Amino acid sequence: MKTKYLLIRLLCLLPVADLTGQELNERIYLQTDKTLYLAGETVWLKAVATDASGRPSDLSKVAYVEVLDDASAQVQLKLALEKGVGEGVFILPVGLPTGNYLLTAYTRYMQNDGESTYFRQLLPVVNTFIEGVRTTDVPTAPPQPDGMPSNTFALHTDRAVYPARATGTIRLNGLPDDLHTLSVSVVGYDSLSVTTNHIVRWHESLDADATQRRPDNSPYILPEYEGPIITGKLVDPTADESPIVNLKPIVLLGAIGDGIRLFNAEVDNDGNVVFYTRRLTGMREMATVVLSPSGQAYRVDVHSPFAHHTFRPLPTPVVLPQWNDCLLQRSVALQIMQTYMGDSLLLSGKPEPSPFRRTPTWCYPLDEYTRFTTMAEVITEFVIGLRFRQTNGKRMLTTLTEDRTGFASEPALVLVDGIPIADHEAIYRYNPLLVKEIEVYQGRFVFGGAVFEGIASFKTYNLDYPGLEIAPTTQLFDYEGPQASRRFYAPAYTDEKQRASRLPDYRHTLLWAPQVTINGRSARVDFITSDLKGDFVVKAEGLTRAGVPVYASLRIKVE
Repeated sequence: MKTKYLLIRLLCLLPVADLTGQELNERIYLQTDKTLYLAGETVWLKAVATDASGRPSDLSKVAYVEVLDDASAQVQLKLALEKGVGEGVFILPVGLPTGNYLLTAYTRYMQNDGESTYFRQLLPVVNTFIEGVRTTDVPTAPPQPDGMPSNTFALHTDRAVYPARATGTIRLNGLPDDLHTLSVSVVGYDSLSVTTNHIVRWHESLDADATQRRPDNSPYILPEYEGPIITGKLVDPTADESPIVNLKPIVLLGAIGDGIRLFNAEVDNDGNVVFYTRRLTGMREMATVVLSPSGQAYRVDVHSPFAHHTFRPLPTPVVLPQWNDCLLQRSVALQIMQTYMGDSLLLSGKPEPSPFRRTPTWCYPLDEYTRFTTMAEVITEFVIGLRFRQTNGKRMLTTLTEDRTGFASEPALVLVDGIPIADHEAIYRYNPLLVKEIEVYQGRFVFGGAVFEGIASFKTYNLDYPGLEIAPTTQLFDYEGPQASRRFYAPAYTDEKQRASRLPDYRHTLLWAPQVTINGRSARVDFITSDLKGDFVVKAEGLTRAGVPVYASLRIKVE
């Protein structure tokens, strides 16, 4: 494992190149379930990373997606990429004004080539909640052919017309032998549907020159091989937030919560801090801790990983009078869905496992023991593997050596709900009645340049570190990692009782299957119709390992 990470660090010192010596480039191909949204609607996304020739790429593990207006970012999220494919979802803010927005996607590594290479596409949004919907008699442009490749495989459904709350089957035959990824969706088709072409936008980014490639004096942006790279600056809060130079203290990053997720930083002579992380998904609270030999209270200011954009005016949208009935129907459906199914729409899949795989040597559920009122009594009376040792007037917590002949002379790594504790006096003074469990790990642990003799992990009942003294060297912040896997929700109507349920089902997107399982050269996907009547578009999009996009679509009707 150490050899693997050493190799990664050495590779990161140089621009990424393939075996021919040519520097690699990266691009993003983005798909969405709809082409026009209402404020408050759910947006389902799929991202496919490719090289500059369009072939699938497994270089980066994180894709960055933003919804921009002409002045700022309205939505920002990260998608985890596995073998170059990622998926995600977000809800457009209810207060987002009617307008055209720019949907953009890129990887961290693509920032070296500049925003001309990012995936960009207009995202029209209509807000039916604020200021009403002002319409105009100016006609829209006539629909344009979508320019997609002709059907390269057979796409068909088990019927053309479906009743409400029925199960339908989609079959795909004659799929390419070298298919890399395939998605299938079923979405309502109405007068709000606009012509868009993700593949054309993707090819525009493939053809774009890296005209804004970083200047020679700007830092090289590394690809995220393993997971999110978190950067920051080491500052001295006692000296007007001045950056620290020519000092390389030990800096730790801990994820607050259950399990141990701890990362050591690389710090350069200019005080730039870099954490190479992995398996950090979802929204979580994080803590940075600076262990300075001098005891000075330095801290880390964390930077945003999102790109800086050159904002430009976006075209004004046209909202037509003939859209009113459709807008009303979509708005009512949106409100019904959020009221009756809102808790089910964004269910998370399995949580990411912790990268720390060791099991504790001893585990003490404190409610199973006599509860003492001081931490010194708890440790002395029944925690075999820990002892407080006093050196130069300061206490430190040490662990029993692996041969059990005594206690280590160097301090252990102490964590409270995942927060590294630099001053062990804080844990000595901590109220043990707030602690649910203590875990002790024997042995030597190395986190980058930091070496600890054992680990003592204290977990409170709600994992929210109540009453903990936060040292000046500790910085707490909210961090949103790549989205955890989400399950697309559709109610099951397997019997007559469920079909007769009075719970309304106004799903406009009937199916979003971003990664379809292929069986040979065919695939099957089932979907369930809702209470909405009208036309729906069945669409399949994919990419071969040779970089060839494939596409097929058809319409069905729900009556």
